[in-house]
Formats: sequence, structure tokens, C-alpha cells
Amino acid sequence: APPDILCEGSEGVAPNVSRSTSDALWATAGRLICDAEESMLSQSETLQTFAEISATLAGFAALSGVVAERLDPRSHGEGFARLRLVVVIAILFLFLSMLPLVVFDYPVEETAGWRICSLVAFLMNAAAVYSSMQVGRRAGMPLLDRQFTWLIWPLEAVCQLALLANLFLIFPDLAGSLYLTYLLAGIAQAILSFLKLLDDAFGISGK
Repeated sequence: APPDILCEGSEGVAPNVSRSTSDALWATAGRLICDAEESMLSQSETLQTFAEISATLAGFAALSGVVAERLDPRSHGEGFARLRLVVVIAILFLFLSMLPLVVFDYPVEETAGWRICSLVAFLMNAAAVYSSMQVGRRAGMPLLDRQFTWLIWPLEAVCQLALLANLFLIFPDLAGSLYLTYLLAGIAQAILSFLKLLDDAFGISGK
């Protein structure tokens, strides 16, 4: 039978290494699993915080859209397009914040796990950017609004570079941190989109 794998120190692993080659392999696998779990646990709280922020943002965006609709029913078409984009972006980052928690629930190596998450995020992020540009052409959303361009595109560059670095394993030791960087920059984009929604819905800028 394989030896017990203990993640609290090496006392439960080291004695097994000297027994046999089989036990040594189990001990090595145990150390790798424990290291991955410890690294993931150190980032799970941040991931959950990002998920909570995204969920809150989606809720506030929906509420703002309802209030704006009642204040000015004539703006239903453009307002709905803006609202949909903000809610979709917030839900996207809610999903991507929870994704590593699910991926690392399986026995995957740490770098491979972050690479899987980054690949999913890269594909979904590309789809979100394309959708945002399409909606922006119709409703003047942030990606095509000059007032927000100087903030949105640098943040998008950070998102893309962080994901590409993980996909090509440029900094494998920083894979988790790079994924968190992507989420932070993406949520910042969502917050700017939400502010744009408020500005258009309630005329905050006094236009």
C-alpha cells in the first residue's frame, strides 16, 4: 500500500523514502502535491475576493440599468447594450476567478494548472474584446470612447501579456501571480465600463 501523504512538514514523508523505490516515488509525488496545494491556498483568498468584486459589480450594473430605464425609457436600446456588456464582463471575471479553484481540485501540476486557466481565459477574453468592440460601435462603449481609451487599452495590454506569458511558460515560477495580474487588470476594465455606464445613464459628467 502507498504510504500516507502528509502536507504538514516532511516528517511523514522522509522515512518512507529509504524503504523502497516505490515508497520514494510516492513520497516525491506527495511533496509535489503538497507544494501545489500550499501555493494554491496562498492565492485562493485573493481569487475569492476577485469573484466577490465581480459579482457585486454585476449586481450594481443591473440595478443601475433598471433605475436608468425608469428615469429615461427612451434610452432603452443603447442603455440595454451598455448594461449587457458590463454584466457580461463582470460575470466573465467571476467565472475566471473561480476557475483555478476548480482546476486545482484535480491532481494537476501547478504550472500546468495555471496554464490551463490562462488558455481558457485567453479564449474567453478574446471573445469578450470582440463583443465589446461590436457593442461599442453601436452604443459608444469604453473601448471606442476617447475618454476611456487611454485607460482601457493599456489594461488590455497587461491582460494579454500576462496570459501569453503563462501560455508560453516565460515565467513558470510566477504563473499564479501573472494570472492574478490578469484578473486585476480585467476587473479594473469592468469597473471603468461600469463608470461609463453610470456616466451615460445619469449624466454624471454633465454632458
